[in-house]
Amino acid sequence: MTLLSAATALIAVLVLVSLLLLGDAGRHGARAYRVYRNDPIDVASAANVSGIVEIEGSVGIHESSLRAPFSGTKCVVCEYEVQELRSSGKNNHWETIHSGSGRVPFVLDDDTGALLVDPDGAALALDDHTTRVDGGKAPPERIRRWIEDTPDVGSEEKSWDLRVIEIATGDDRKYIERRLDPGDPVHVYGGVEYEPWSNAAGTVNAVVRDGETALFRITDGDEGEAVRRLAMPALWRIAGAAVVLAVLWVVVSPL
Repeated sequence: MTLLSAATALIAVLVLVSLLLLGDAGRHGARAYRVYRNDPIDVASAANVSGIVEIEGSVGIHESSLRAPFSGTKCVVCEYEVQELRSSGKNNHWETIHSGSGRVPFVLDDDTGALLVDPDGAALALDDHTTRVDGGKAPPERIRRWIEDTPDVGSEEKSWDLRVIEIATGDDRKYIERRLDPGDPVHVYGGVEYEPWSNAAGTVNAVVRDGETALFRITDGDEGEAVRRLAMPALWRIAGAAVVLAVLWVVVSPL
């Protein structure tokens, strides 16, 4: 392969990568703009709406709740994972060795009423709650019991007993929960359907659930937080495309 043909191939790859990054940025940006251009409505108005709604309020328990595995916190939505620190030469990275999730329908309440949200199928944007445990150290008691009940996650309390000294050898771990707890502020964007679900005073005969809408998303926060979390992937991809285009300029300019 000649130098010119190699340069041409590299240019083609860089152009393709930049176009892919910009295209993906546009997809994320369009979702962020879709939420930004709409205004949240109050719960009382949701019963008169068909199609997509954007609603803010606080989380309430419907018929049941969950217990987060590491903290024991009562919640209605929980994603969790265990990450271990891996070392390869001078490079370290966190690798997920176990993950899981749970969801139950919950009440979204504001000053005007309450409706039901069925979170199955929703994309979640929730804060991390992390417990870090150094290798060889004992985790909190609840996490220790969880490890004992989870066959594919071994103990990190490993060590070498050299009689004179005991050296901890287990890997560092992070136990991460992403939860939606009762009382948390919540923003929901998705399809709403008329459906009686409670006879309690103040409830609205409406359920937000996964349907034919292109976007069904639950965020722990308000509309501003929902837009920010949707926009960040777009900004990172634009930054990546800018780096690729800078490299492309370096390659092309001498030709």
